[in-house]
Order: sequence, then structure tokens, then C-alpha cells
Amino acid sequence: MKTLDRGDPSSTDGLCVSTLLVRERRLHLRTGAGRFVVRKSSIATVLALILMLGVLAPAAAVSSAAADTEHFLAVTSRTEGFAETRWRTRLWVVAGAESADVTFEFYPTSLTGLSGPAHVASKSVAAGTQLYLEDLLGDLWGINGNGAVRLVSTAPVAAFARVVNVKMPSAFEGGTFGQAMASMTPDQAIAEGVFPGLFNERISDESGFRTNLGWFNPGPIAVTLTARVITAAGEVLGERSFEVPALSQWLGSVFDVVWTVPQDQRELKHFTVTYEAGGGPLFLYASVVDNVTGDAVTILPLPAP
Repeated sequence: MKTLDRGDPSSTDGLCVSTLLVRERRLHLRTGAGRFVVRKSSIATVLALILMLGVLAPAAAVSSAAADTEHFLAVTSRTEGFAETRWRTRLWVVAGAESADVTFEFYPTSLTGLSGPAHVASKSVAAGTQLYLEDLLGDLWGINGNGAVRLVSTAPVAAFARVVNVKMPSAFEGGTFGQAMASMTPDQAIAEGVFPGLFNERISDESGFRTNLGWFNPGPIAVTLTARVITAAGEVLGERSFEVPALSQWLGSVFDVVWTVPQDQRELKHFTVTYEAGGGPLFLYASVVDNVTGDAVTILPLPAP
């Protein structure tokens, strides 16, 4: 990764900028000559130079939203699940050197997409302090269900959530099992990814694990998703391509997504899901759940090799 400094105009000589993104208070450029990061002190100079030289490609993707003031939780939950699980979402929001007013937008599960958030709420977080919500959906809106949450703040914040099962087997009564869900930004969405280490075993056997797959499309247009299920031996058992509508959020069995896998081949260990998403950012995630305890592990996609 190269770094451009003030007073080095030769660094942009002959470049055609195809992607321009503001992230973590730095300017990120993707060009035919490589990727560059512009320090905060040089952003104004480099932007002026780009405009003067006319090297910004017509189809360049431009993002003006700073990553630290817009965050997405691809899944939140306040619902009952399989095997007598009871899911709740706990959220921590930490402010930096400045106080922040945070707006929370809830996008409930929808396969057909939405035109906007179903619920909106606001909270203030004083500089250097932490906001904690024990039950995100209950505390803010008093609602049940699953969905995504967008956080927009007036100053930089960090956000982190846990989706926890609060109804435990008697041996663990009073405790919780759960999975971490770090907030993400649109530029963190992986267009071509792989989910390793997945399982799907019968709940009725009271053993093993099951896998859920979910997504949230944070953008205003539909995204095309192609997903496939592959065994540990490399055999493709099924593939499916479909459109994910704007602001669509969903979570369910992996075989509700790739339903082309034959019924008699769905009991699997150590299988993989690969995918490609085109047309815009798409957050995908997998959740591998213990059939006995309800304990769940979040698996975020890795870049496809």
C-alpha cells in the first residue's frame, strides 16, 4: 500500500482513479498503478490535484460517508428460536473525543425489501463514554423479531453487539450463550467470499450443529447473489443465483438459500459456501448453532481464494 504526501504531485502523474473512498479519516484511492492511502493533512491537496488533472474515471465509485460515523449490524434479534432458544441483542456504543448523537434505524426481516426503516430512535453518548443497551430491540422500540440496524452518528463512534441465547439448559441456568456481531461499513462488504467450517445435522438427533445463512443489503438498489454449497471433497452439491432487493434482511437455514441441494445430501460436516455479490455492497454472515445447547458462532466471510 503506497502513501501519498503533501508536496509530491509526481505521485499522481498518469493515474486514472477508479475508486475513491473516505475511511478512517484517510482518503483511499484505487488506480491502474496501484492502491494509495492519503494522509488527513494531504486530502484537500490531492483532491484538488485529481480534479485539476481530470484523472477521476467517469464510473468511479465515490463514498463521502466516513466509516466511523455510519455502522451496520447485519443481524439483531429478539425472538424465540429452535431448541427452545430465546435470543436477545446487547449493544455497546463507545464515543471518542467528541460527544455523539446516534440515530438507530431498524430494518425488519424482509425478502421483498423495504423503502426505509420501520423504526427510528436516537441516543446521545458523551465524549469518552459508553452506551450499553441490554436488550437493543426491546429497549429502543419494545418490539420482537429479527432485522438489521443502521447507526448514524454526528461524531466518530465504535459499535459492537452480542446476539445471546438467554434461555439456557438447566445445567447452565443463569448464564448465556451467544455470538458476537461487530458493526460493519459498506466498504467492508466482501463481493466474492467463502464460508468455511459449516455443519448441518438433524436437530431431532439432539447432537451436532446446524448452519444458518443471512444477509442485509444496505443499499437502495438490488444486488445479485450467487451462492453454492461445496463438500469437503470439493463436490458442488447445489448453486443458486437470485436478486436481493434493496434494504432486504433475512436469516434462515443455509438450504433455504441454496435449496437446489438434494434433500438426501443435506446432512453434512465441514462443508463450505462460496458466493459472488454484484451490483452493490451486501453483508453476508453464517451462524453455526449447537443443536444441544443453542450456543452459536458467527462466521463472517473470508475473501475467496
